[in-house]
Amino acid sequence: MTDEFSLARSEKLTALYTRYRETLDSIAVGGRWMPYRWWTLPDRLNAEWMAYSQMLGEYASELANIINDLTHHVHRLRAWDQIVATLDDNDKHEASHEFIEMLGTVAMGQPYAIKSRFAFAAGHLSHQANQAIDGSGWNDDFPSFNLYLNDIEPYCSQWKRYRAFKLKVEPIAGKKFKRASDDFRNAYNHGFSSRFLVGMTGVVKRIAKGGAVSYAFGGNEPLGTGEIADLLEVERDHCYAAFDAFQRLVEEQVAAIVAVEGGGTPVSGGRAPEPPRSGDLLQFNPESGTILFEGRKVGSTEYANGATRVAFSIEYEAVDGDWVVPLSWLAYGLRLAGLDRRPAIVFEASTDADDIEPVAASGPILLVEKTLRLDGYVWQFHKSDADPWPSPLHGHDYERGLVIDGITGQIYDKATGTEVFKLKRKPLEELHQQIRASKDLATIAAQHLPPPQP
Repeated sequence: MTDEFSLARSEKLTALYTRYRETLDSIAVGGRWMPYRWWTLPDRLNAEWMAYSQMLGEYASELANIINDLTHHVHRLRAWDQIVATLDDNDKHEASHEFIEMLGTVAMGQPYAIKSRFAFAAGHLSHQANQAIDGSGWNDDFPSFNLYLNDIEPYCSQWKRYRAFKLKVEPIAGKKFKRASDDFRNAYNHGFSSRFLVGMTGVVKRIAKGGAVSYAFGGNEPLGTGEIADLLEVERDHCYAAFDAFQRLVEEQVAAIVAVEGGGTPVSGGRAPEPPRSGDLLQFNPESGTILFEGRKVGSTEYANGATRVAFSIEYEAVDGDWVVPLSWLAYGLRLAGLDRRPAIVFEASTDADDIEPVAASGPILLVEKTLRLDGYVWQFHKSDADPWPSPLHGHDYERGLVIDGITGQIYDKATGTEVFKLKRKPLEELHQQIRASKDLATIAAQHLPPPQP
């Protein structure tokens, strides 16, 4: 038989949930809903397209479901935020234990799940749609492990709308969300995450760096319902933009399938050519120290005084803009070997993937950054640079081979000089403030940057 304490507690929680439902009904949901059945495939298709058709039906619907679910969760958290603002700590604990912990834990993990599902869906659909271009040469060799954007690159990169899709997916669950949420998902699964509403975690942190160990004392404050809703609203909007780009990618693939079915020729798609293994093209003979390219000697090595000197000369032909790709990897390798001899770094700034926006490229673009697993951009500024391009105030992202104009925010491919991105207005203003605050760059900043806004 239920005791009086339990009955009283149930009555309190029932009243609390009733207030929540009334508040939920009184406030607007916000955001928008992802659509269903928005694509059109011919009623009759050859059997080779059955997998694509069934996958599209499932993946597009499930993506819409989980993004719409995230929209609901933001709405629910907004309603709970109004309720918990009126509660004392004891009642907040009750509300969190009974209602908010489960809601918050599920919602905080959804951006990561959505990002992974976009990669899964785009990869599988692109692989199937590649039959339109590859025809009898299509090879069903799609990877079976967990997929990230770089894993699906060979199957997707030939679709013209894939790059725009990728740029919309990358900001989801990025560094900003990870920092602001105290890395909630990782801590929840592999340690102790921040609590909701009341309670502290992480009061002691062990830090091992450079062979030394130290301990930090403090702790993580609990996450509030309004704070979570604000974070997830940003992620929700990223998901909306990615879903829009996903629709455009699918429309391109459907057009290719329709073209083939009608006896025509698609204009995009197909599996990207496999990059040759170094042993296939470049070979090294350790006995003679010679370097061979397609069987011809193109270089030599000589070891002396603890160092190896390399002489190398090569000629090759490539179509379109692919000529620059081997050069980019050579430059990347030289940087890894520490041969770029960079001037001293006097200022460093970082930007997240969602701080930049793509521009229509007018020239060749290197593929190095597509292959590396990088999250965000790190710009390193030198006080004196032998090459003042693209402006006297510029920074380098050496890992990606990019250079940013610190005045305009335009971002270029360093090797080709092609503009590829542009820093958004607010992040550019923040970069200007950081540059002005740098004692080493203040004089140059005063000469070239616009005056700060009051």
